[in-house]
Amino acid sequence: WHREYNRIIDRFQSTVVGQFLGHTHRDQFYVYYSPRTYEPVSVAWNGGSVTPFTNVNPNYRIYTVNKLTLEVEDFDTYTYNLTEANQTPDSPPRWIKLYSFKEAYDVPSLRPRDIDLLAKKMSNDDQLFNKYFLYYMKNSDIAFVKGCDKHCREKQLCKVVAAPT
Repeated sequence: WHREYNRIIDRFQSTVVGQFLGHTHRDQFYVYYSPRTYEPVSVAWNGGSVTPFTNVNPNYRIYTVNKLTLEVEDFDTYTYNLTEANQTPDSPPRWIKLYSFKEAYDVPSLRPRDIDLLAKKMSNDDQLFNKYFLYYMKNSDIAFVKGCDKHCREKQLCKVVAAPT
């Protein structure tokens, strides 16, 4: 199914300006490539979830979309720390802005080519990748403890450029 889905995304790349996914409970993005030219043609955004399954903080995301082109221009991701919430059970959750994508990753746009370049840069920039992994884990305390070793890093970067199957 993945091959056929990718062919559809490639064929309708001028129509499909964004893909919005769920289910993994992680903050992720995936770059889709043309099977004909191997050029980046689309980006799929996985916004995370308010469910903390497993070992992550709840989050939500607010997208800024161009009203003419419908392209995603940026987004802000908000989260709250479950450790803090559990230590203060009588207080309401304190949602904080975790990051804005363009600012956090210093990208000119969220178009496929720029996100492809970001993915390539993450493979050689430890600080940038560690930031991605922290956001992937939604700033959870376990992300700090667990970290992401070489095998984990390769797996994460592969997910970004191989798109979900």
